[in-house]
Amino acid sequence: PLTYSFEEQLSVGHVVLAPLRAKKELAVIVEITTKPRFPTKQLYKLLVKEPLSTKSLQLMQWLQNYYPAPSGVIANQFLPTSLLLKSENTSNLIARPDRQEHNLPPLTMQQTEALSKMAKSPKKTVLLHGKTGSGKTRIYLEKTLQILKSGKSALILTPEIGLTSPLVSFMQQHVDSPLIVIHSGLTDKERREAWLQVHMAEKPVVVIGPRSALFAPFHRLGLIVVDEAHDNAYKQGQSPYYQAVRVASILSKIHNAQLILGTATPKVEDYYLASHSKNALILQMDQRAISGGNEAKIITVNTKDRTNFSKSPYLSDPLLNAITDSFAAGEQALVFLNRRGTARVVLCSDCGWQALCKNCDLPMTYHGDKHQMRCHTCGFKDRSPTACPDCGGLDIIYRSMGTKALADALQSIFPDAKI
Repeated sequence: PLTYSFEEQLSVGHVVLAPLRAKKELAVIVEITTKPRFPTKQLYKLLVKEPLSTKSLQLMQWLQNYYPAPSGVIANQFLPTSLLLKSENTSNLIARPDRQEHNLPPLTMQQTEALSKMAKSPKKTVLLHGKTGSGKTRIYLEKTLQILKSGKSALILTPEIGLTSPLVSFMQQHVDSPLIVIHSGLTDKERREAWLQVHMAEKPVVVIGPRSALFAPFHRLGLIVVDEAHDNAYKQGQSPYYQAVRVASILSKIHNAQLILGTATPKVEDYYLASHSKNALILQMDQRAISGGNEAKIITVNTKDRTNFSKSPYLSDPLLNAITDSFAAGEQALVFLNRRGTARVVLCSDCGWQALCKNCDLPMTYHGDKHQMRCHTCGFKDRSPTACPDCGGLDIIYRSMGTKALADALQSIFPDAKI
């Protein structure tokens, strides 16, 4: 840390504007020390009257010790640059959104049982393994309402920004406390106001957002929910690199808050840790919360049994029959394949040579409409070979069908359909 001076008395956690060479940078006071022998630069000004809570500083220190990243990069997670905007009157920032109350259906037996076990258990971490449609969001709501009544705030994490809106709409119907959304899609002014709302809140609030919401300036946090906890989006892909579920676990310990990891498909490591931890509880919900919905009908076809492919080498008879039935009923059909192009593999049947990208050393994808091979990682393109460059053999094989080959196959079987 760098040492500065200031004409007024500051406290640990105060957010200030500091000179750093020719720039003006956001900074947070981490220690008060005696006057050094060397001359010090003066801080420009105090930006926020109230200092960050000691709990935010604890999390900041843990991140610096646990993950290899500079302290300034980590501090930037806690201090939005929008704090440099012109100061405004923040007394009216805390406001409950317009509430449109809707009656909730009664809790299911499994929801009631899950809430009862959470209430009776002293364990702070809950792995809520609930199938899609079992009502995990209702559990989040009930726990949030309980925490708000106790005078503490709640944090609900979603893996993507796009998932915050439906969750906010649902919570808004039933929660009286302020709902604050924090994510990178907000304008600078909106991010500044959201940060100040959390920092200056005198009453409990509910914060909803992706992984960046972990670093909001909470004072009294009683509940942390990580929805879709299996999602890889919770892993930060740039410096400072961190795993949001791990950070959420530490944040819950710092605040002595309950942590709920909700998912229909838990990660193996999360299940292992929860089953071997003395402070974790695993709850399962495998029944749909809403009756009368359309249950998915799933048919699995054995691709090794070639009697299932009498009409097409790629498309099974049950699949083609289902598409035919859909067309007869005047309905549409969606066929999903997670491979682009015409063929995913280009190789020589004589010597085993395979077309690989010269940059990435990854298999090239063949696109039959342009008779061209492409690398979908770096963009490298090359003409499809007519002979093997290693042995000169002419037997070039194209394997693993892509979406273009799939479209051609469907068009030949259903000539009148729009593919």
